[in-house]
Amino acid sequence: MIVKRFLADNMQDAMRKISEEMGPEAVILEQKFVRRKGITGYFKKKQVQVVAAYDPYRPISQDSNKENAQKAEATPAHKEEGTFGSEQAKQLLEIKELVKQLTEKSRIAAEAEPRYSLEVQRIYKSLVERDVSEELAKEIADKAQAITAQKVLDARAVARQLVLDRLGEPYPLKLKKLEQNVLLFAGSTGAGKTTTVAKLAGMLKFTANLRVGIVNTDTYRIGAMEHIRIFADLMEIPLIMAYSEEDVETAIKTLADRDVVLVDTAGKSARDREYQKELGGLIKLTKASEVFLVLSVSTSKKSCKELIENYSFIEDYKLIITKLDEIEFPGNVLNIVEYSKKRLAYVTVGQNVPEDIREADTQKLAGSIIGDNSPH
Repeated sequence: MIVKRFLADNMQDAMRKISEEMGPEAVILEQKFVRRKGITGYFKKKQVQVVAAYDPYRPISQDSNKENAQKAEATPAHKEEGTFGSEQAKQLLEIKELVKQLTEKSRIAAEAEPRYSLEVQRIYKSLVERDVSEELAKEIADKAQAITAQKVLDARAVARQLVLDRLGEPYPLKLKKLEQNVLLFAGSTGAGKTTTVAKLAGMLKFTANLRVGIVNTDTYRIGAMEHIRIFADLMEIPLIMAYSEEDVETAIKTLADRDVVLVDTAGKSARDREYQKELGGLIKLTKASEVFLVLSVSTSKKSCKELIENYSFIEDYKLIITKLDEIEFPGNVLNIVEYSKKRLAYVTVGQNVPEDIREADTQKLAGSIIGDNSPH
Protein backbone atom coordinates (compact mmCIF):
# COMPACT_ATOMS: atom_id res chain seq x y z
CA MET A 1 0.00 0.00 0.00
CA ILE A 2 1.40 3.42 -1.01
CA VAL A 3 0.36 6.50 0.99
CA LYS A 4 0.91 10.08 -0.19
CA ARG A 5 -0.05 13.59 0.90
CA PHE A 6 -1.53 16.11 -1.57
CA LEU A 7 -1.92 19.89 -1.19
CA ALA A 8 -4.40 21.90 -3.25
CA ASP A 9 -6.38 25.14 -3.20
CA ASN A 10 -9.66 23.27 -2.92
CA MET A 11 -11.09 19.76 -2.70
CA GLN A 12 -11.85 19.52 -6.40
CA ASP A 13 -8.21 20.18 -7.32
CA ALA A 14 -7.06 17.71 -4.70
CA MET A 15 -9.35 14.99 -6.07
CA ARG A 16 -8.13 15.70 -9.59
CA LYS A 17 -4.46 15.35 -8.54
CA ILE A 18 -5.17 12.09 -6.71
CA SER A 19 -7.09 10.69 -9.65
CA GLU A 20 -4.32 11.58 -12.11
CA GLU A 21 -1.53 10.12 -9.99
CA MET A 22 -3.18 7.19 -8.23
CA GLY A 23 -6.24 6.41 -10.31
CA PRO A 24 -9.84 5.84 -9.26
CA GLU A 25 -8.92 3.01 -6.88
CA ALA A 26 -7.25 5.44 -4.45
CA VAL A 27 -8.70 5.68 -0.94
CA ILE A 28 -8.92 9.00 0.97
CA LEU A 29 -7.52 8.48 4.47
CA GLU A 30 -7.58 12.04 5.82
CA GLN A 31 -8.37 15.58 4.79
CA LYS A 32 -8.10 18.94 6.54
CA PHE A 33 -7.44 22.63 5.94
CA VAL A 34 -3.90 23.88 6.63
CA ARG A 35 -2.21 27.27 6.48
CA ARG A 36 0.26 27.99 3.75
CA LYS A 37 3.92 28.13 4.72
CA GLY A 38 5.63 31.37 5.69
CA ILE A 39 4.36 34.57 7.27
CA THR A 40 2.17 35.37 4.29
CA GLY A 41 0.27 32.17 4.95
CA TYR A 42 -1.64 33.91 7.75
CA PHE A 43 -3.18 36.30 5.25
CA LYS A 44 -4.08 33.84 2.52
CA LYS A 45 -6.84 31.28 2.15
CA LYS A 46 -6.05 27.89 3.68
CA GLN A 47 -5.15 24.94 1.48
CA VAL A 48 -6.71 21.50 1.50
CA GLN A 49 -4.40 18.71 2.65
CA VAL A 50 -5.50 15.23 1.63
CA VAL A 51 -3.81 11.94 2.49
CA ALA A 52 -4.59 9.20 -0.03
CA ALA A 53 -3.51 5.61 -0.52
CA TYR A 54 -3.70 2.88 -3.15
CA ASP A 55 -2.55 -0.71 -3.66
CA PRO A 56 0.02 -1.01 -6.52
CA TYR A 57 -0.36 -4.80 -6.59
CA ARG A 58 -3.74 -4.55 -8.24
CA PRO A 59 -2.86 -3.08 -11.64
CA ILE A 60 -5.77 -1.86 -13.73
CA SER A 61 -5.37 -0.42 -17.20
CA GLN A 62 -6.42 3.15 -17.68
CA ASP A 63 -9.03 2.23 -20.29
CA SER A 64 -10.76 -0.21 -17.99
CA ASN A 65 -10.54 1.76 -14.71
CA LYS A 66 -14.18 2.78 -14.71
CA GLU A 67 -15.47 -0.60 -15.84
CA ASN A 68 -13.43 -2.51 -13.25
CA ALA A 69 -14.40 -0.11 -10.48
CA GLN A 70 -18.06 -0.73 -11.27
CA LYS A 71 -17.45 -4.49 -11.28
CA ALA A 72 -15.68 -4.27 -7.94
CA GLU A 73 -18.68 -2.57 -6.38
CA ALA A 74 -21.04 -5.20 -7.79
CA THR A 75 -18.81 -8.22 -7.05
CA PRO A 76 -19.34 -10.07 -3.75
CA ALA A 77 -16.39 -9.93 -1.34
CA HIS A 78 -15.58 -13.66 -1.66
CA LYS A 79 -14.61 -13.19 -5.33
CA GLU A 80 -11.43 -11.41 -4.19
CA GLU A 81 -10.48 -14.15 -1.76
CA GLY A 82 -7.48 -15.17 -3.86
CA THR A 83 -5.94 -11.69 -3.52
CA PHE A 84 -6.86 -10.48 -0.03
CA GLY A 85 -8.88 -13.19 1.64
CA SER A 86 -12.63 -13.08 2.07
CA GLU A 87 -12.75 -11.10 5.32
CA GLN A 88 -10.07 -8.64 4.28
CA ALA A 89 -11.77 -7.95 0.96
CA LYS A 90 -15.11 -7.38 2.66
CA GLN A 91 -13.59 -4.97 5.16
CA LEU A 92 -11.74 -3.09 2.44
CA LEU A 93 -14.93 -2.62 0.43
CA GLU A 94 -16.78 -1.38 3.51
CA ILE A 95 -13.98 1.05 4.32
CA LYS A 96 -13.86 2.32 0.75
CA GLU A 97 -17.61 2.92 0.72
CA LEU A 98 -17.48 4.75 4.07
CA VAL A 99 -14.54 6.87 2.96
CA LYS A 100 -16.34 7.67 -0.28
CA GLN A 101 -19.36 8.94 1.64
CA LEU A 102 -17.23 10.98 4.05
CA THR A 103 -15.23 12.44 1.19
CA GLU A 104 -18.37 13.57 -0.58
CA LYS A 105 -19.74 15.18 2.59
CA SER A 106 -16.43 16.91 3.21
CA ARG A 107 -16.32 18.15 -0.37
CA ILE A 108 -19.81 19.64 -0.06
CA ALA A 109 -18.94 21.20 3.29
CA ALA A 110 -15.71 22.62 1.87
CA GLU A 111 -17.57 24.19 -1.04
CA ALA A 112 -20.20 25.67 1.27
CA GLU A 113 -17.75 26.89 3.92
CA PRO A 114 -17.94 30.70 4.16
CA ARG A 115 -14.64 32.43 3.47
CA TYR A 116 -14.74 34.72 6.50
CA SER A 117 -12.24 36.28 8.86
CA LEU A 118 -11.98 34.64 12.27
CA GLU A 119 -14.16 37.30 13.91
CA VAL A 120 -16.85 37.09 11.23
CA GLN A 121 -16.79 33.29 11.50
CA ARG A 122 -17.53 33.68 15.21
CA ILE A 123 -20.39 36.06 14.45
CA TYR A 124 -21.87 33.66 11.88
CA LYS A 125 -21.68 30.76 14.33
CA SER A 126 -23.17 32.89 17.11
CA LEU A 127 -26.12 33.96 14.97
CA VAL A 128 -26.95 30.37 14.04
CA GLU A 129 -26.64 29.29 17.68
CA ARG A 130 -29.10 32.05 18.60
CA ASP A 131 -31.70 30.59 16.24
CA VAL A 132 -31.17 32.87 13.24
CA SER A 133 -31.69 30.88 10.05
CA GLU A 134 -28.47 29.76 8.36
CA GLU A 135 -29.40 31.57 5.16
CA LEU A 136 -30.00 34.87 6.96
CA ALA A 137 -26.89 34.44 9.15
CA LYS A 138 -24.82 33.94 6.00
CA GLU A 139 -26.25 37.08 4.39
CA ILE A 140 -25.33 39.13 7.47
CA ALA A 141 -21.86 37.54 7.68
CA ASP A 142 -21.27 38.17 3.95
CA LYS A 143 -22.05 41.86 4.35
CA ALA A 144 -20.01 42.15 7.55
CA GLN A 145 -17.06 40.53 5.79
CA ALA A 146 -17.37 42.84 2.79
CA ILE A 147 -17.62 45.98 4.95
CA THR A 148 -14.74 45.10 7.31
CA ALA A 149 -12.57 44.17 4.33
CA GLN A 150 -12.90 47.71 3.01
CA LYS A 151 -12.81 49.69 6.26
CA VAL A 152 -11.14 49.20 9.64
CA LEU A 153 -14.28 48.58 11.68
CA ASP A 154 -15.22 46.26 14.50
CA ALA A 155 -16.91 43.26 12.88
CA ARG A 156 -19.24 42.73 15.83
CA ALA A 157 -20.45 46.33 15.76
CA VAL A 158 -21.00 46.07 12.01
CA ALA A 159 -23.00 42.85 12.39
CA ARG A 160 -25.09 44.38 15.17
CA GLN A 161 -25.98 47.32 12.93
CA LEU A 162 -26.84 44.96 10.08
CA VAL A 163 -29.22 43.06 12.39
CA LEU A 164 -30.71 46.35 13.60
CA ASP A 165 -31.26 47.50 10.00
CA ARG A 166 -33.16 44.30 9.24
CA LEU A 167 -35.32 44.58 12.37
CA GLY A 168 -36.15 48.15 11.37
CA GLU A 169 -37.55 50.90 13.53
CA PRO A 170 -40.22 49.76 16.01
CA TYR A 171 -43.69 50.78 14.89
CA PRO A 172 -46.15 50.65 17.77
CA LEU A 173 -49.78 51.69 17.66
CA LYS A 174 -50.52 55.06 16.06
CA LEU A 175 -53.95 56.16 17.23
CA LYS A 176 -56.14 58.59 15.33
CA LYS A 177 -57.49 61.43 17.41
CA LEU A 178 -61.14 62.40 17.62
CA GLU A 179 -62.35 59.15 16.07
CA GLN A 180 -62.80 55.50 16.98
CA ASN A 181 -59.75 53.27 16.41
CA VAL A 182 -60.50 49.62 15.62
CA LEU A 183 -57.63 47.16 16.11
CA LEU A 184 -58.01 43.63 14.73
CA PHE A 185 -55.84 40.70 15.87
CA ALA A 186 -55.11 37.58 13.81
CA GLY A 187 -52.95 34.55 14.54
CA SER A 188 -52.94 30.81 15.01
CA THR A 189 -54.12 28.89 18.06
CA GLY A 190 -51.44 28.79 20.74
CA ALA A 191 -49.71 32.04 19.79
CA GLY A 192 -51.16 33.80 22.85
CA LYS A 193 -53.45 36.08 20.83
CA THR A 194 -56.30 36.41 23.33
CA THR A 195 -53.93 37.13 26.23
CA THR A 196 -52.14 39.67 24.03
CA VAL A 197 -55.45 41.42 23.30
CA ALA A 198 -56.12 41.62 27.05
CA LYS A 199 -52.61 42.95 27.75
CA LEU A 200 -52.83 45.67 25.11
CA ALA A 201 -56.35 46.62 26.22
CA GLY A 202 -55.10 47.00 29.78
CA MET A 203 -52.07 49.02 28.70
CA LEU A 204 -54.24 51.40 26.66
CA LYS A 205 -56.66 51.87 29.54
CA PHE A 206 -54.34 52.15 32.52
CA THR A 207 -51.24 53.66 30.90
CA ALA A 208 -52.65 55.75 28.07
CA ASN A 209 -55.90 56.59 29.94
CA LEU A 210 -58.07 55.72 26.94
CA ARG A 211 -61.64 54.42 26.83
CA VAL A 212 -61.31 50.83 25.61
CA GLY A 213 -63.75 48.17 24.42
CA ILE A 214 -63.30 44.56 23.25
CA VAL A 215 -65.21 42.56 20.63
CA ASN A 216 -64.63 38.81 20.64
CA THR A 217 -65.39 36.89 17.44
CA ASP A 218 -63.63 33.72 18.63
CA THR A 219 -66.88 32.04 19.67
CA TYR A 220 -65.80 28.60 18.44
CA ARG A 221 -63.98 27.78 21.67
CA ILE A 222 -65.71 28.04 25.06
CA GLY A 223 -62.34 28.34 26.79
CA ALA A 224 -61.33 31.35 24.70
CA MET A 225 -64.65 33.07 25.44
CA GLU A 226 -64.28 32.60 29.18
CA HIS A 227 -60.61 33.60 29.05
CA ILE A 228 -61.25 37.02 27.54
CA ARG A 229 -64.37 37.53 29.68
CA ILE A 230 -62.37 37.10 32.90
CA PHE A 231 -59.77 39.64 31.82
CA ALA A 232 -62.40 42.13 30.67
CA ASP A 233 -64.31 41.85 33.98
CA LEU A 234 -61.14 42.31 36.06
CA MET A 235 -60.13 45.42 34.10
CA GLU A 236 -63.72 46.72 33.87
CA ILE A 237 -63.56 46.92 30.09
CA PRO A 238 -66.83 46.37 28.16
CA LEU A 239 -66.78 43.11 26.17
CA ILE A 240 -69.22 42.07 23.43
CA MET A 241 -69.39 38.52 22.02
CA ALA A 242 -70.06 38.53 18.26
CA TYR A 243 -71.42 35.35 16.68
CA SER A 244 -72.05 36.72 13.19
CA GLU A 245 -71.10 39.59 10.90
CA GLU A 246 -74.27 41.39 11.96
CA ASP A 247 -73.20 41.04 15.61
CA VAL A 248 -69.79 42.50 14.78
CA GLU A 249 -71.31 45.49 13.02
CA THR A 250 -73.68 46.08 15.94
CA ALA A 251 -70.86 45.72 18.49
CA ILE A 252 -68.71 48.35 16.77
CA LYS A 253 -71.66 50.77 16.80
CA THR A 254 -72.46 49.96 20.45
CA LEU A 255 -68.88 50.82 21.40
CA ALA A 256 -68.91 54.08 19.43
CA ASP A 257 -68.04 56.04 22.60
CA ARG A 258 -64.78 54.09 23.00
CA ASP A 259 -61.44 55.57 21.84
CA VAL A 260 -60.16 52.11 20.96
CA VAL A 261 -61.96 48.84 20.16
CA LEU A 262 -59.91 45.63 20.04
CA VAL A 263 -61.32 42.79 17.93
CA ASP A 264 -60.15 39.26 18.80
CA THR A 265 -60.54 36.65 16.04
CA ALA A 266 -60.61 32.85 15.90
CA GLY A 267 -57.27 31.06 15.65
CA LYS A 268 -58.08 28.83 12.72
CA SER A 269 -55.69 27.48 10.11
CA ALA A 270 -54.81 30.27 7.68
CA ARG A 271 -54.54 27.66 4.90
CA ASP A 272 -58.34 27.38 5.04
CA ARG A 273 -59.76 29.47 2.18
CA GLU A 274 -63.03 29.95 4.03
CA TYR A 275 -61.14 31.32 7.03
CA GLN A 276 -59.18 33.68 4.79
CA LYS A 277 -62.44 34.94 3.30
CA GLU A 278 -63.97 35.28 6.77
CA LEU A 279 -60.98 37.19 8.17
CA GLY A 280 -60.73 39.43 5.12
CA GLY A 281 -64.44 40.20 5.50
CA LEU A 282 -63.95 41.14 9.18
CA ILE A 283 -61.16 43.56 8.31
CA LYS A 284 -63.41 45.33 5.82
CA LEU A 285 -66.53 45.17 7.99
CA THR A 286 -64.83 46.68 11.06
CA LYS A 287 -62.89 49.20 8.93
CA ALA A 288 -59.88 48.22 11.05
CA SER A 289 -57.41 51.05 11.62
CA GLU A 290 -54.67 48.54 12.39
CA VAL A 291 -54.28 44.78 11.88
CA PHE A 292 -51.83 42.84 14.05
CA LEU A 293 -50.49 39.36 13.31
CA VAL A 294 -49.59 37.62 16.56
CA LEU A 295 -46.79 35.03 16.34
CA SER A 296 -45.01 33.07 19.05
CA VAL A 297 -41.22 33.31 18.95
CA SER A 298 -41.04 29.72 20.20
CA THR A 299 -42.62 28.44 16.97
CA SER A 300 -40.11 26.71 14.69
CA LYS A 301 -38.52 28.69 11.86
CA LYS A 302 -40.18 26.49 9.25
CA SER A 303 -43.63 26.86 10.83
CA CYS A 304 -43.21 30.64 11.16
CA LYS A 305 -42.37 30.92 7.49
CA GLU A 306 -45.38 28.79 6.56
CA LEU A 307 -47.72 30.81 8.81
CA ILE A 308 -46.53 34.10 7.33
CA GLU A 309 -47.04 32.76 3.81
CA ASN A 310 -50.57 31.67 4.75
CA TYR A 311 -51.40 35.16 6.06
CA SER A 312 -50.03 36.90 2.97
CA PHE A 313 -53.61 37.56 1.83
CA ILE A 314 -53.66 40.41 4.39
CA GLU A 315 -52.15 43.36 2.55
CA ASP A 316 -50.90 45.31 5.55
CA TYR A 317 -50.32 44.38 9.15
CA LYS A 318 -47.90 44.84 12.04
CA LEU A 319 -46.21 42.14 14.08
CA ILE A 320 -46.67 41.28 17.73
CA ILE A 321 -44.22 38.59 18.81
CA THR A 322 -45.09 36.70 21.98
CA LYS A 323 -43.44 34.46 24.57
CA LEU A 324 -39.95 35.99 24.56
CA ASP A 325 -39.70 34.82 28.16
CA GLU A 326 -39.91 31.18 27.02
CA ILE A 327 -36.79 31.15 24.80
CA GLU A 328 -33.09 31.52 25.49
CA PHE A 329 -32.13 33.32 22.28
CA PRO A 330 -34.37 35.68 20.25
CA GLY A 331 -32.93 34.97 16.79
CA ASN A 332 -36.31 33.83 15.54
CA VAL A 333 -37.57 37.41 15.93
CA LEU A 334 -35.21 38.38 13.13
CA ASN A 335 -36.42 35.44 11.02
CA ILE A 336 -40.06 36.47 11.47
CA VAL A 337 -39.40 40.09 10.52
CA GLU A 338 -37.34 38.99 7.51
CA TYR A 339 -39.94 36.44 6.32
CA SER A 340 -42.85 38.87 6.61
CA LYS A 341 -41.16 42.16 5.63
CA LYS A 342 -43.51 43.83 8.14
CA ARG A 343 -43.01 46.29 11.00
CA LEU A 344 -42.47 45.02 14.53
CA ALA A 345 -44.86 46.70 16.99
CA TYR A 346 -44.92 44.87 20.34
CA VAL A 347 -43.42 41.92 22.18
CA THR A 348 -44.72 40.02 25.20
CA VAL A 349 -42.49 38.67 27.94
CA GLY A 350 -44.74 36.84 30.40
CA GLN A 351 -48.30 35.95 31.43
CA ASN A 352 -49.08 38.97 33.61
CA VAL A 353 -51.91 41.18 32.33
CA PRO A 354 -51.41 43.96 31.43
CA GLU A 355 -47.78 44.36 32.55
CA ASP A 356 -46.00 41.89 30.25
CA ILE A 357 -46.42 43.67 26.93
CA ARG A 358 -44.10 46.39 25.69
CA GLU A 359 -43.16 48.30 22.60
CA ALA A 360 -40.51 46.43 20.64
CA ASP A 361 -37.03 47.66 21.56
CA THR A 362 -35.12 46.80 18.39
CA GLN A 363 -31.85 48.12 19.82
CA LYS A 364 -32.07 45.66 22.70
CA LEU A 365 -33.24 42.84 20.44
CA ALA A 366 -30.31 43.40 18.06
CA GLY A 367 -27.89 43.21 20.98
CA SER A 368 -29.53 39.99 22.20
CA ILE A 369 -29.39 38.39 18.75
CA ILE A 370 -25.68 39.22 18.45
CA GLY A 371 -25.12 38.06 22.03
CA ASP A 372 -24.40 41.35 23.81
CA ASN A 373 -27.27 41.18 26.28
CA SER A 374 -30.31 39.24 27.49
CA PRO A 375 -33.57 39.48 25.49
CA HIS A 376 -35.70 40.01 28.63
